[in-house]
Amino acid sequence: MVTTPDGAVVAMVHCNNCTSDLNAWVDLLAESAALCGAGIDKGALFTRLFNESLKGAPDCGGVVPINYISGESVTHFDAGLPLLLRRPNSDFTLANFMRANIYSAFATLALGLNILKQEHVALDTLLGHGGIFKTPGVAQRYLAAAAGAPVSAALARAAGTVLRMDTSRCSEFMSISCLRSSSGMATPFLTAQAEAK
Repeated sequence: MVTTPDGAVVAMVHCNNCTSDLNAWVDLLAESAALCGAGIDKGALFTRLFNESLKGAPDCGGVVPINYISGESVTHFDAGLPLLLRRPNSDFTLANFMRANIYSAFATLALGLNILKQEHVALDTLLGHGGIFKTPGVAQRYLAAAAGAPVSAALARAAGTVLRMDTSRCSEFMSISCLRSSSGMATPFLTAQAEAK
């Protein structure tokens, strides 16, 4: 049983994987830029890459990262196996690559939230925190679509301020798909589809 400090019962989704694989890819891109003589601040690179993701296709052009650096109990994986999948005709662009990797950071969370929804646990809002939310309007948008709820991001906690972004009218939604491995285990990934207007 999980409770708040004052004893109220709470629901919890535990995820072992979020941004570790995404961070590894950004490290690789930074290393490539440095090899070409283009030194760039890592924070600035994250900002540019996250903003570039907004140009990606809603389905990420068929690019599918599986960000399992470690196992995930929700999907019955005992150990990590990070993968990047795409078909020969996928639209393998930087924008689609980044969008897919940011989506993957929230894939297992979305699965867990769907389980809670089946248990009639309502989700009103989410408060995101950490580096993935430093670029305003990107990860908040994707998480809101995955969770089906508005997301606020705490960005400047030291200054005592919270950036609130209205994500309640997101123009996209996420759907969970699964790849079946030969052992029958499912690996989640998120794809977005344009919402019918």
